[in-house]
Amino acid sequence: MFLAHDLAGSDQGGFNDPYIRLYLTPEVDTRKRQTNIHRNDPNPFFDEHFKFPVSQDDLKEKSLTLQVRYLVPLFQEFQEIKDLLQNDIMGILI
Repeated sequence: MFLAHDLAGSDQGGFNDPYIRLYLTPEVDTRKRQTNIHRNDPNPFFDEHFKFPVSQDDLKEKSLTLQVRYLVPLFQEFQEIKDLLQNDIMGILI
C-alpha cells in the first residue's frame, strides 16, 4: 500500500487520520502491523515495509488483508482529549 486518494472523513466529526492495518491469515504471529497515522490527510502516502515470518512455500496458503482505518474521538464534545480514541474501518482489501 503506497498511496490513497480522496479518503472520506469520519461520520463522527469529519476527522481524517488514516492508517493501514495489515493481517496475514491464517495468522503467523500475534504482532500487530500497521502504518503510521497520517493526521488530517485525505490523500496519504504510505511508504513503509512490513515483514511476516512465513516461508515462500507457506505463503501460498495465506491471504493478506489490508484495512484502511482512521482514528476518531470517543466523545465528540471532548475533541481535545487525544488519548480517548477509537478506531473505525474505512475499507478492506483482501
